[in-house]
Amino acid sequence: TLGAGFMYLLMAAWFAMHASVVSSCTSARLLTQFVRLPVPTWQELEEMRTYGEELENLELTSLLRVPFLGGHGGGTGSDTVDPWRLEHHADHRALQELAE
Repeated sequence: TLGAGFMYLLMAAWFAMHASVVSSCTSARLLTQFVRLPVPTWQELEEMRTYGEELENLELTSLLRVPFLGGHGGGTGSDTVDPWRLEHHADHRALQELAE
């Protein structure tokens, strides 16, 4: 029985090391192959950028609004100014993940 207990101890250690290696490999595979970080292109970075002259043309209520609480700067509909061009309808987005 002492030999059987020692054998179970060695097998447990072997399976624990094997599980650790498999989990590390699977983690690296998930991070590199399945979950790609969305790295923007230079053109997308330029489109996201806000210039100082765009902020100078905004109304004071748009500049001082609390995000997600005050609506869209006091205006309604399409007359509001979105300097970052991020507030648009979801149908106009190119969702590559859902196209597959």
